[in-house]
Amino acid sequence: MGKGARLREERKLAIENQEEMDKITAKIEDMQARHVVNNCSNAVYHEDGCDGNCGEHSLTQLQIELIEEQNKWREIGMDTLGIQVDPLHIEVALDALVEHLEEIGAIPDHNVLNEKFREKMLYRLRRVREANQDAIMAAQSRARIVPAGIDTMPQLVMPPQRRTRLH
Repeated sequence: MGKGARLREERKLAIENQEEMDKITAKIEDMQARHVVNNCSNAVYHEDGCDGNCGEHSLTQLQIELIEEQNKWREIGMDTLGIQVDPLHIEVALDALVEHLEEIGAIPDHNVLNEKFREKMLYRLRRVREANQDAIMAAQSRARIVPAGIDTMPQLVMPPQRRTRLH
């Protein structure tokens, strides 16, 4: 294959790849606009091994609000990385609590527990964003005028919360 033919083939492949990426992006945007996810993954992507025919289901209003709140965090440059947690302690405490509730029959449907989790997560995300939004935006303004390499982002403030000890 000559150089010209190879370049035409590479260009053709690049165009095909871009067209495929455009189709995927359009499908994701369509699913987001319709507030639906795939059955196999509970997300906009398909799980490995899925043939793409698993179907879709609608998100609950709470799931939609959580996505919108996460988008608000991203829009102002906030993330949850600054929130201090002990993941092992939380995971063990949560496992123990869920196992106990299952044993006593208090969780007849895991969807109820998942919806309660989403409700609490949305509440906390909103409170943290509202408590930090002004400081984050001010830091972003300072970052535009401060030399590169100097950290201007504030530590996230966690609003007071009733603490429940799980141990």
